[in-house]
Order: sequence, then C-alpha cells, then structure tokens
Amino acid sequence: MKKIILIAAVLTLMLSACGKANQNAKICNIENTFITHDSLDKAEKAAGIEIQLPDRVPNWVSNMSFRTSDTMLEVIYVGDEQELRIRKAAGSEDISGIYEDFSFHEETSYGDRLVTLKGDGQSLRVAIWKDSKYTYSVTCCPGMNRDAFENILRSMVES
Repeated sequence: MKKIILIAAVLTLMLSACGKANQNAKICNIENTFITHDSLDKAEKAAGIEIQLPDRVPNWVSNMSFRTSDTMLEVIYVGDEQELRIRKAAGSEDISGIYEDFSFHEETSYGDRLVTLKGDGQSLRVAIWKDSKYTYSVTCCPGMNRDAFENILRSMVES
C-alpha cells in the first residue's frame, strides 16, 4: 500500500512540474513579428522608412536579408559565422535587441550625432543613436574591431 501511495505522489509531482514547465514555455515564447522581403526597396516601402546603409561592409559578408516589423526596418548581413544587423525605427528607444551589460560603454560624436558604443574593450558589439524622429542601432556578433565598426558607423551617421 505504501508503494502505491509513493508512486502516486511521485507521478503527481512529475505532472505538476510538466504543467509549470509548459506555463513557463508560454511566457518565454515570443512571437516573431518580422516579415522578410526580397529587396531593400520592398522592405523600405513596407516599413514606410528609408535607411542609410554603410558604404562598405566587411569582406566576410555573403548574404543579406531585409526584414520589417510593425515599427522597424532591419537589414542583416551574414557570413563566416558573423552577423551585422542594422535597425531603424520611429521613436527614441534602444532597438538593438541586445540588453546585456558590457564592460566597455562609451558615448562619442559622429558629426552632430551622439552615439553610444558598447563592447568588451577589444571589440565593439553595439552602437545606438537617435535623431529627432528615428532611433538606430548597429550590432555585430561576435564583436568587430573598433576601426572597422567605426567605418561602418561613419558612413551611416555622418551622411
């Protein structure tokens, strides 16, 4: 009789844990609201936003994709297990999608724009800035050396 009660208790605990795991999965499961487009022109039209892309991109880039959400335009450069992601949206919030703490954090000016740079001191991973109407971000994973990252930023921010 004790064995049956013990087995019933263990099964009850297991089922209870599965129910909680399922509830947590619902909380963590965020819907992807991005739509992929065939070209930058189509993405800009869909978002109602035009974006200034860098004059030159790293030589590791082998593929580009253009995506929009309800409020954002995103261009992703991919290659050699690296990714460069450029975003623009109406507003003034941080739209980088990377909210971790970095050991390196600096504000610097490019032309008349104040840009926040984040990284680990050896490389940069995030740049965010805004103007009177839009907010912007550039992210690179893994990080990129400062000179290369700043060349990308200058061609976007100062133009």
